[in-house]
Parts: sequence; structure tokens; C-alpha cells
Amino acid sequence: MNNDFVNVPVPAERVQEVYSLLAQQPAGGSSRPSVGGADAGWTEALVVRMFKESADPMQHMLRMLADADGAEVSTNEIAAKLDLPKGAASVAGMAGAIGRRVNSRYSMDGLPWTSRWRYVDPSDETKGTETLISLPKWICKVIRDI
Repeated sequence: MNNDFVNVPVPAERVQEVYSLLAQQPAGGSSRPSVGGADAGWTEALVVRMFKESADPMQHMLRMLADADGAEVSTNEIAAKLDLPKGAASVAGMAGAIGRRVNSRYSMDGLPWTSRWRYVDPSDETKGTETLISLPKWICKVIRDI
């Protein structure tokens, strides 16, 4: 086994990208790592089940996203509002965990939200990146009604 990359450090400004990649489906899964809404096969019943089977921190994150009513929310905002101990890395960990559950328990190929990353400050890439997450409006309503 070739271990050439095992100890290669990831530059701090790219860590958020790494977390986003880790939250994606494994190779051979969906070619779209993060798909939102009905086009991914999500139903109201499945969204409710996912919410109810989630731990409190994930439920709080889902409620925060639902309150945004389809607008993008950054992982940094989520971490700050929920006072997560490891900041945006905690959000990435939760997204990775729910991504695995969505795939294994619900047989879904993608998360019920869309995500993308951006530079925190586009004029200064050394300030790092963050991931933006948004739920489709119909899923926001389902979660708010739970």
C-alpha cells in the first residue's frame, strides 16, 4: 500500500473543502454529492423521519436551515449560533454522519439540501473557505411544521 499522502498537511484555507468532500457520497454513489428537494426523491414522510431520528444538534441545525426559508446559511454561522465546540468542523462532522445515515438507512443518494463552498473573503483567499447550505422551501416548511 502506498502511503505517500498519509501525512500530507492540508492548508488551513482548504480545510472546509476537505470537510465538504468527506460529507459527499463515496465514489460509485451519486454523481451529484448534494442534491436538494423532490428531484432527489425526498418525500415529506422521509424528511420527517430523518428529522425525528436525528440527535438534538442536527435537529437544531435543520431548524436553523428551515428558518432561513431556502436562503443559504454558512457552516460558520451554524457553528456560531449552535455554539459548536469545533466550529464549522462540527457542522461538517454532523453533515457526514447524516449523509451516511441517509445513504444506508433511507437508501437516498443525496442529502436533502444543496451546498457549495466559497472563500470567506474573495479578495483574500488566505482567510479560508466556508460551506453554504440551503434547504428547498418545501422541506423548510415540513421541518417548521414538525
